[in-house]
Amino acid sequence: NLVKDVQNATEDGLGPHAVILVAVNEKPFQQAAEYVRPRGTVICIGLPAGAFLKAPVFETVIKMVTIRGSYVGNRKDSAEAIEFFRRGLIKAPFKVVGLSELESVYDKMKAGAIAGRYVLDTSK
Repeated sequence: NLVKDVQNATEDGLGPHAVILVAVNEKPFQQAAEYVRPRGTVICIGLPAGAFLKAPVFETVIKMVTIRGSYVGNRKDSAEAIEFFRRGLIKAPFKVVGLSELESVYDKMKAGAIAGRYVLDTSK
């Protein structure tokens, strides 16, 4: 049960605050509105051909889920961006931290003290 598995992977069992969908088929789009936490956001970026975004209306309204879309380019744009990164033309500093450090990450974000990105490792 993917929906329950995703929700259970979060510390409080409510699911992620946001979901960024880059899938190339329809099913993940249908599941995301179910496993995102109340007041969570589902962001659709992937554009599977002929797919429909289906969400349970009652649960989506009761949970106040926001569903958004973002057109950020095409496959050629993505391939070019990856090639720039591969050639070392893009530097993306990041730091891997455990979930136990999440509160301090938020504190650093509020203070404007983060350069780059923090990646949460659920195994830490």
